Amino acid sequence: MIFVTVGTTIPFDGLLEAVDNCVARSVIDGPVVCQIGSGEYEPKHCEWFKYQPSIQEFVNRADLIIGHGGTGTTFQLLASDKPFISFANPLAAADHQAEFLARMASAYDIIWSRDPGELEALLPKARDHRPKPFAEPRLHDHLKAFLLS
Repeated sequence: MIFVTVGTTIPFDGLLEAVDNCVARSVIDGPVVCQIGSGEYEPKHCEWFKYQPSIQEFVNRADLIIGHGGTGTTFQLLASDKPFISFANPLAAADHQAEFLARMASAYDIIWSRDPGELEALLPKARDHRPKPFAEPRLHDHLKAFLLS
């Protein structure tokens, strides 16, 4: 199963549409579950929901996760030891997700992009890719190091 999460506060319809198009064209086969948050796009070829108290059960069941570049989501995915692709949401303030993901990629070898249109090209690489393991998944230490660098 592929799980897609776009967060709950900032819409990311472009990513949801990219995933839905890949499913429609059979680039992605198998079940896909999307957490669409506050977005308006409702996938036509995937199961979806707006909100859940926790997405951890979906992360646990997924073989691959496609998500937005929020700090909480990124750290959760690193700690999960699952393959994932992150996309910087262009609606996030001051392009901070792209800046954050670029730094995380240099430290943890994550797969990320600014452009959901690159999803199809990134899928083959991501399916078996495992980022560097999280030595100590302590959010405040990583945020402090990020902010001081």
